[in-house]
Amino acid sequence: GICGYLYTTNTPSLSSIENIGEVYVSSNSGYAGGISGYVNGDFSISDSKNINKVSSQHEVGGFFGYAYNSIIIDNCINAGDIVGDGRAVGGFVGVAYGNAIINKSYNTGEILSASLCGGLVGAVYGYGGSSITNCFNTGSVSGAASSSSAGGLIGGLYGTTSIINSYNTGNVHGRYSGGLVGDANRNTLNVSGFYNTGYLVGDWYIGTIYGTRSVDCQINISSSFCLNESLTGNNRSDTFAIPLNTNEMQNIASFDNWDFDTLWDFDSCAQNSYPVLRDVSLPLTLNYSNKVMRSGETIQLVAYKNGVQTDDVEWSISAGVGSVTSNGRLTPGCGPVTVVATDAEGNKANFNAYVFVEATSVNVTNKTLNIAYGSQNIATSFDVLPDIEYKDYIINYESSNESVAIVDKYGTLTPISAGFVEITATTIGGVSSKMTVTIVADATQISLPNTFYVERGETQKIPLTVLPNPTTSEITWTSSDVTVATVDSEGNIKGIKSGKTIITVTTHNGLSATSTVTVKAPITEMAFETPSLTLYIGDEYNTQLNIIPTDTTDTITYSSSNSYTASVSTKGVITAKQAGFVTITATSSSGQKAYCNITIKQWPSVVTLVDSQASIDKDIITTNTTAIRNLSKLITAKEGYTLDVTYSHTTNGLNYCGTGTVINVYDDYGNFVISYTLVVNGDINGDSVCNALDVTDTERMSTDALTFSALQAYAANGSPKEIVDVSSYQYVLNKALAE
Repeated sequence: GICGYLYTTNTPSLSSIENIGEVYVSSNSGYAGGISGYVNGDFSISDSKNINKVSSQHEVGGFFGYAYNSIIIDNCINAGDIVGDGRAVGGFVGVAYGNAIINKSYNTGEILSASLCGGLVGAVYGYGGSSITNCFNTGSVSGAASSSSAGGLIGGLYGTTSIINSYNTGNVHGRYSGGLVGDANRNTLNVSGFYNTGYLVGDWYIGTIYGTRSVDCQINISSSFCLNESLTGNNRSDTFAIPLNTNEMQNIASFDNWDFDTLWDFDSCAQNSYPVLRDVSLPLTLNYSNKVMRSGETIQLVAYKNGVQTDDVEWSISAGVGSVTSNGRLTPGCGPVTVVATDAEGNKANFNAYVFVEATSVNVTNKTLNIAYGSQNIATSFDVLPDIEYKDYIINYESSNESVAIVDKYGTLTPISAGFVEITATTIGGVSSKMTVTIVADATQISLPNTFYVERGETQKIPLTVLPNPTTSEITWTSSDVTVATVDSEGNIKGIKSGKTIITVTTHNGLSATSTVTVKAPITEMAFETPSLTLYIGDEYNTQLNIIPTDTTDTITYSSSNSYTASVSTKGVITAKQAGFVTITATSSSGQKAYCNITIKQWPSVVTLVDSQASIDKDIITTNTTAIRNLSKLITAKEGYTLDVTYSHTTNGLNYCGTGTVINVYDDYGNFVISYTLVVNGDINGDSVCNALDVTDTERMSTDALTFSALQAYAANGSPKEIVDVSSYQYVLNKALAE
């Protein structure tokens, strides 16, 4: 409108520029803008406006068709209709390839494109510094083709952008329709203090903030709101903005943290006023900005010029179908409809309506939802009839029992606990239907302890961990060996006999867990067979325990009250170390205890060795003497002691002291003192065993001589000799007996 191609090198700025002529580019590769078709370089413009139509088959903007690098737009107005056949179209800029900064500016013109269309910008390809502050759109934004993305402020966002204290009241219609952005892709969008009341109609998806977005698009929203009635379908892509009904949107208390002292206000001329910006006021306003209407309903629109009612306007329908009289009486057709009042200076005021065909009924499909899967949208389970274009739509959902499930205004249900709940959906026309929702808590995880112990005859409940808890899953228990342990339907395990079994728990939806259960037979009674005894230093004693039951699974540990006096092995063998008193304790793994009291003494000195070849070690007397017959030749009792001998060998009525002879010692009072066992070194009789039969040479000879036959003779050591006459040995025998 002002300059076809604007090339800048020194960041120039323009102000107070106005285009009132229609701009049209017929070439399919031409850019069109009310100010300039193409801007190359950093540029700023302020206090300017476009009031006429701008159109092209390429990028189109009320100010700039294509802006390369940074562009600043401040305190500007577009009232012209912006139309593009196949590319990005915006109220101010078609494509901002670089950072776009727009402040205190608004659009009232119709925005129409077959691709990307936005109330302010068709597409932003920013470097991270783009922002829209204190701006709004009231004109309709329509994507004419099946691949279009339409947004109240931005058609397509492909760079990091901040939007602060801005709003949209214009109807938005495209394949993807968003109150703020049509298509958000590969960017970060920061939004604060935004609201939308324009009716969103999406051939695919609609959203309070965006129509569609990619997974690598980060959205940060705070203190932003959306008129709940503006979401005209169930195919919703986001729930970022807080939904408010008409009454809530007109209540200052609904807008937390908003500045209504210096920044925001309500239009005193409007009958359903929503917040407006104080510093960006429209010279021309209407008594309604938005309204949802039944088919066949009419409405009287009234225009105000600078707050004073005026008839000096022309009424027209810029989008949708219907008729409007010269005095502002509207009879709309079905669907989104935008009515425009235009004064002599080209100022525009828009009324955006959505007209629906009232429902006859709402069909519903009851649902069963698993609490484990969290929030789920149930809106698509309600089918509003008749199923026609621009049909009645649901605007409210209510739960009959919020302890079981809660539901928001968008139809997103959040299960709280297992049970039944009725969800009532109500259309904007007042038709309602109820859905019965069964909330189940099917198990998603189960586990048992790896090992578990139970005593024979005892019943214990094995701990089962289930998520979620409680669960409605059917749980089955089994034991791999019911002769060892059984398990009931509640997980109570009863020990039958000692051993091991595998307990398995299974849910109806296929989860399972196992535990190895050991049935124990603990000791109930335990005592030492000899609870008290006397040992001498160096003695070893193998203890014996009497245990009930005998098939116990307990383990036994032994301990000594004084390991310096006596130690005890892991098998209960006691070693006496020094004189004194000690208690040996046996402890079972189940806690039973038994005690053995032991007195340890020094070995007594009660005999005297006669034979120099003899020695005493504790209770053993060892000798190499081979001429033993009388014990006095080996030992004598000390004064005060007497000996009682049990001989190991008797021949021909005579007692002989061989290996195994037992010598018991008593004191003068007859008290037993100690017992000795005699060991005679040497295998006397040649049978390879040292025992009681190894008596002296002479004894052996005499014994054998008594039984000689005529064909047998033996040397003194028992070796066979040549056959001799028996009588030749008689002398030897007589001599032996004499000795």
